[in-house]
Amino acid sequence: MNELLSLAAVLLGSALAVGLVIGLNAVLGGWTPSKIDSVESAAEALERDVLGFRAGGEAVAATDGRAALVMEADGARLGLSLSRGDIIVSRALRPGEVRRAEAQGARLVIIMDDFTLPRVFVTLADEAEARLWADRVTGFAKGPEQET
Repeated sequence: MNELLSLAAVLLGSALAVGLVIGLNAVLGGWTPSKIDSVESAAEALERDVLGFRAGGEAVAATDGRAALVMEADGARLGLSLSRGDIIVSRALRPGEVRRAEAQGARLVIIMDDFTLPRVFVTLADEAEARLWADRVTGFAKGPEQET
C-alpha cells in the first residue's frame, strides 16, 4: 500500500508540475501566434532573414495575416513570408523551385519542389487578385531550362 501511495504522489506531483509550466507559458504569451501585419513588415522580415534580399515593388499580404509574397527588386527571387507558430518564416524562391500556382477562388495555392514545404496557401482579397498572383508566380516558376 505504501508503494501505491508513493506512486500516486509522484504522478500527481508530475501532473501538477507540467500544468504549472503550461500555465506559465500561457501567462508569458508563449502561445501568441505571429501575424504578418503588412507587406512592409514582410519585406522587412525577408531583408533581415535572407542574405542579399532587397524588396521590390510588387507585394501582397494574405487577408488572414498568415502569409505574404514580395518580389525582389531585380526580379531574381520571390520572397515568401509565412506565419508559423510564434515566428515568421522567410524563404527566397528562385526560378525552378516552384512547380506551379493556381487560384482557387480567392485562395492562391503554390506547389513547390520542397519536401519540407510542398504547398502554401495564401488567402487574398478576391479571386481576381488570386489569379493575378497565380500568373505571376507561375511565370516566375519557369526557369530558363523550362522556357520554350
